[in-house]
Amino acid sequence: MDAPAIITVVVLVATVALFVSDRFPLDLVSLVSVSALMLGGVLTPDEGLSGFSNPVVLLIAGLFVVGAGLQASGLTGWLGELLTRLGGDTERRLIVVIMVTSAVGSSFMSSTGTVAILMPVVVAIARRVGVSPSRLLMPLAFSSLLGGMLTLIGTPPNIVVADELRRHGTATFHFFSFTAPGAVLAVAGIGFMATLGRRLLPAGKVDTEAGMRPITALELARAYGLDDDVRFARVTASSALADRSLRDAKLRSDHGVTVLGIRRRGEDGGMVAVRALPDEVFRVGDELRFLRHEATNWDATMTALGLDEAEDHGELMIPPEDMLAELVLPRRSRIVGRTLKELAFRTRHRSTVLALRRGGQTLEGDLSEVMLQPGDALLVKGATKYLQLLSDAPRDYVVIAQTQSEGRASLSLRKALVVGVITVAMLGAMTFQLVPNVLAVLLAAIALVGARVLTTVEAYRRINWESVIVVAAILPMSTALEKTGLVALVVDGLTVGLGGAGPRAVLATLFVVTAVASQVISNTATTVLVAPVAYQVATALELKPQPFLMAVALAASTAFATPVASPVNMLVLNAGGYRFVDFVRVGVPLQLTLFVLVMLILPLLFPF
Repeated sequence: MDAPAIITVVVLVATVALFVSDRFPLDLVSLVSVSALMLGGVLTPDEGLSGFSNPVVLLIAGLFVVGAGLQASGLTGWLGELLTRLGGDTERRLIVVIMVTSAVGSSFMSSTGTVAILMPVVVAIARRVGVSPSRLLMPLAFSSLLGGMLTLIGTPPNIVVADELRRHGTATFHFFSFTAPGAVLAVAGIGFMATLGRRLLPAGKVDTEAGMRPITALELARAYGLDDDVRFARVTASSALADRSLRDAKLRSDHGVTVLGIRRRGEDGGMVAVRALPDEVFRVGDELRFLRHEATNWDATMTALGLDEAEDHGELMIPPEDMLAELVLPRRSRIVGRTLKELAFRTRHRSTVLALRRGGQTLEGDLSEVMLQPGDALLVKGATKYLQLLSDAPRDYVVIAQTQSEGRASLSLRKALVVGVITVAMLGAMTFQLVPNVLAVLLAAIALVGARVLTTVEAYRRINWESVIVVAAILPMSTALEKTGLVALVVDGLTVGLGGAGPRAVLATLFVVTAVASQVISNTATTVLVAPVAYQVATALELKPQPFLMAVALAASTAFATPVASPVNMLVLNAGGYRFVDFVRVGVPLQLTLFVLVMLILPLLFPF
C-alpha cells in the first residue's frame, strides 16, 4: 500500500476505535477524522467538505424538524392516549399494541424521538395494569428500530444506501421500496417479542400498590430506595433551625440532609405545605421531611439540630407548586460527562436531584460530584413550571414519570390539521417523485415554521446536530477509501473469496458485518462505510446492487444485542432496570430470526 492508503487505514481504525470507546462525542471524532484525511493529503479540501453539501445531510436535518412538528401539534400525545385505550390489560396484547404504535411512529420520525415520546406513556400503562416496565420498555425500543425499516425516511441508513445508488446513476430506492421487506421483518419482530421474546424478558419489579392512581411522591421516592433515608421531624424553640433560613442552615453541606417539604400551621389552624425555598425561614412548630444523602447517624443529626421526632404521615409534604420527576439521560445528552455541580443544576433548573440510579442501583454519597453517564436516571424535586420545561429538551432529558401532569402538549386541532396536511403532502411528493426527496422534506420543514407550528428557534433546537455532522463528516471517508484503492482491495477479496459461493453468501456476509458493527458504533457511520463496498462487490460480480444495499440498510437497524448499540436502548436501560446481559439474551435470538428472513425474502423481492 502507498502512503495515502496507509494514512486512510490508520485514520479509519482510529475513528472506529474512538466510536467504540464512546469517550468523545461522535461529531467531534468525525470532524477530526476528515480533517486528518485532508491534512494527510488523502483528500482535497473540496473532497473533505463535500459531505456538508450532500443532499442526505439536509434531508436528515429536515426530518428532525418534521418530527418536532408532529410532537408540537399534540398528535403524539393523542396517540399515547389511544395506545392506552387499545392496549387493554393483558401483557401480550400490550406488547403488540405498543410495538405496532412505535414501529409506525418511527417510520416517519426518528426512533429516539418516538421512544422519548412514548416512554412516559408506556411506564404509566405498566403501572396501571400492574406489570413491570421491564416487560414493555425493551419491546418499545426494539420496535422503534424495526419501524425504521419501513420507509426511506425511517432511519438515516436507508437514506445513505439510496444515495449510494443515486450517486452511481443506478435505479435507486424510493419512499416505499423498504416497506415490503421492512414490514415482513417488523411483523416477525413483533411476533417474536410477543411469544419467545416475552419469555426472555426480565421479570422486573411490579408496583402492586399504584393501580390506576396517579403516582405519588412517596411512591416515586420509594422506587429509588429512599425509605430508610427519610425522616419526619419538628422544629422546637431550642432548635438550631428556629428563625434561620434554609440557605443559612447549610443542611446539605454540613449535615448531609435535604429538606423535602415543610408543613406549618395555617391561619385556619390546619397544617399546610410550604415550599422549601432558600429564603424560607423555619418557625417553631414546623414539621419537616428530611432526606439523608450520606451515611449520617440520624440520632446525632437530630440532636445537633435540636429537633424532635414527629409522626410520619406517609407523605412527602410537597406543596402544590412543586413536583417530583424521574429523568433519564439519553446517550448523546449534552450534560453527560459533567457533574451536577459543574452544570449548576440546582440554580439553572430551580430543582434538586434527590437520587441517582445507575445500572439498577441507587448511588450513595455526594451526588453533586458524580460524573453523569448515559442512561442515568435522576429523581428530581422542584417547581412544576421549571421541571415541565425539561420535557422540551428531549436531547438532554427524557421525563418518564411525574407526580403531577405529564406535561405533554395538548392536542391543537389547528396545528394537527396543518401538520397532517403538510406531512401528507411531503409523503405524496416523495412517493410519486414529484420533486427530489430532499426538496420535499425542506419544503415541509419550511411550511411548518411558516404556519407557526414551530418557531425558527424551536426548529433549530429540535435538530440533532450531532447526527447531521457525523453524516456530513463521515461521508468523505468513503471517497478516501475509493480514491486510495482500499474499496477495490476489499471488493477483490470478497469477490475471490465468496464469488464462487454464490450471491447469497455475499449477501449473508454483508448483513453479518453490518449487523455486528452496528452493535458497537453508529449504524449510520457503519452504513456509510459498508455501502460503497456492497455496491462495488455487486458490480464486480455482475449482479444488481439493490439487494445487497437493502441488506446493509436492514442489518444496520438490527441494533438489539447491546445497550450501547442504539440511543433508544440506552434510553430504556435504567428506566426498565435492565442489565447488559438482558439485551444479549433477547436481542441475539431476534437478530438471528431476522437474518434468516432476510436471506429468504430479499432474493425474491430484489432478484440478483
